[in-house]
Amino acid sequence: MTKHRLDDDSDRWESGEVGQDPKFAQVVSEKEQQELENALELVPITLRLQKKLVEDLKRLSASDGLGYQPFVRQILTQYVREHSMPKVSR
Repeated sequence: MTKHRLDDDSDRWESGEVGQDPKFAQVVSEKEQQELENALELVPITLRLQKKLVEDLKRLSASDGLGYQPFVRQILTQYVREHSMPKVSR
């Protein structure tokens, strides 16, 4: 088995190769949920989207094994990262 550094495992997490085994999943208490949200600095927002878009996001997120809200957060995070990098001129 190959050892991986944590930083090198992001693709494995994203693809679902690791981190999706149901035997390790458990429901957390409301207090633990709040602590996690605080640690991740999550802020609840209200966003109005077209019904069809939400249906498509739910379908796509399910095929990736995610809920649609974490999936949307993942999409937005990736977009911001890609567009926040300085452009390299050639």
